[in-house]
Parts: sequence; C-alpha cells; structure tokens
Amino acid sequence: MSHTRHWLALLVSVGLLVPGLASAASELHVTTKGDMSAAGLTVMLKSGSTLYVRATWEDSFMRMVVTTNANTVVSKNYGEKATVSDIEVGHRIDVEGQLVSGSDTVTIVAAKIRDAALVKESKTFSGSIKRVDSNSQSFVFTDKSLGEVTVVVLASTPITQGKRQVQFSTLKAGDKIVSMSGTYDYAAKTLSPAAIELYQSKDIFVAKNFEGTLKNISGTALPTQLTVSVGGVDYTVYLSGKSTVLSKNKSATSLKRFAEGDRVRFYGAIREVNLSEVDAEVVRDLNF
Repeated sequence: MSHTRHWLALLVSVGLLVPGLASAASELHVTTKGDMSAAGLTVMLKSGSTLYVRATWEDSFMRMVVTTNANTVVSKNYGEKATVSDIEVGHRIDVEGQLVSGSDTVTIVAAKIRDAALVKESKTFSGSIKRVDSNSQSFVFTDKSLGEVTVVVLASTPITQGKRQVQFSTLKAGDKIVSMSGTYDYAAKTLSPAAIELYQSKDIFVAKNFEGTLKNISGTALPTQLTVSVGGVDYTVYLSGKSTVLSKNKSATSLKRFAEGDRVRFYGAIREVNLSEVDAEVVRDLNF
C-alpha cells in the first residue's frame, strides 16, 4: 500500500471524515482519487509559499503540509482576493487540493485557500446616514445585507457633496451617500472609508431672488462683489460687467449710492463649489 493510501485508510479508520466532532474541530474530506478538502486548519509555520498546518480535534491533532503555486487561488473569509503573503501563523484556513502521492506526510497541493482570519475587505456602499456621533467622528448607516455599519471618519478622509469638499461637521441624519469606498471589518462591523461622496440636489443651484442686508461692497464699478447677510448667512455676491444695478423702483442706478446697512435684493444662482457664493444677474437697493 502506498503512503498516500495508508493515510487515507488511517483517516477513515479514526473517523476524521465525519464533520461536527466539535465546534472548533477540523474537517477533512478525501476522495478515492486523492482530491482533498480540509476546513479549520491552523497555520503553525510558513516557509516561503509553503504552509505547515495542523488539523485539530479537541486534544488530538495531525500535522499537514500545504504547498501553493502560481495557480493557487487565495481568498479572504468573505471572498475578496488575497495572496499567500496575507496568511499568517495562527490563522485558520480552509484548503481544497490534491494529495501528494507517496509522501511520508499528508501533503496537499492547494488549488484554493480561504483564510477565515482575513475579515477586512474592500467594499463600496451607498445609503442614508442614520445618526452622527461628533464625539467619535463617526456615523451609522444601514446596509441591506450587513445591517447597521459604523463609519469612522479620519480628518484626512475626503468628503465631497456635488462639486464641493465638505467637513465631517456638516454631516447629518438623512444625508444620502452616493458612494463610499473603504475597508470594511466584518468582525467589528466598521468601515474605514477612503472617500465619501454625498448626494447634492441640483434644485439649490437654480437662479432665484435673495433679499438681505448689505454688509460690504468692494467697489462701486462693475465688475465687483458684495457681502450680503440673508437669513443669518453671509453671501458673497459676484456682479459681472453685464450685471444690472437698479434702485427700488427698478430704475438703473449706480453702485455709488449703495451703502452698508441698506436692504438689497439680488437675483442669481448659487455656485456649485461654494453654497455661500452667488453669481448675480441683477441687484436692487430697496432703500432708494
């Protein structure tokens, strides 16, 4: 009897082909052709691309060797592609492959390896923010498959909304996430985002009338800019060389007559890159 057939006979005789001996026990399945699948093997040593592992059943164990090559497919616990270099001593792995004939030890040429310890994977999400925690610089959203996910945002994490770069402090419950990519930790149910893109409604950029108090005027000849307080927000209002300047009765007038504290009305569109900047087509001073 060859060494390989001797090992097969031994595996069958001691009942190692039967799964469920213990919750942390290994499972070994071998066909008469030498195809083998092994679940729950513990990596004890690495030497280059070769793994020295143990199959365990309570206080009993069996040493095995797992060899890999360029055709071996390695994956993380939830399916993302990995490499042999990602596998570390102490990791639990599942292996599918072919037993080496005539070996003195149980040696598997691995076709597939899944590393159950690799639970951080690259993912992209979308959804709505459920709640924000400013103390921990994090927020929670609900994913259809994973449930609640906590997103921990670093100061360096880029957050964009439309064409604008925004800060974490602007986030609020209900904000829609168009795309959020990063590293998801399945064990902790947390995401470390590489970038966050928020939905921005285009309605806000439609030209409309604004009315407020003139706080500053940088020049009395076009083009120029004004600072106008509207509802507690200071808008920088840009007037081009083609902008129309009117008085209260809509007659043409000069910016020289505008004074700080005057009530002004202007018509224009908010800039997509800055919500406090407006390109105004018309400005009226309502005080004269």
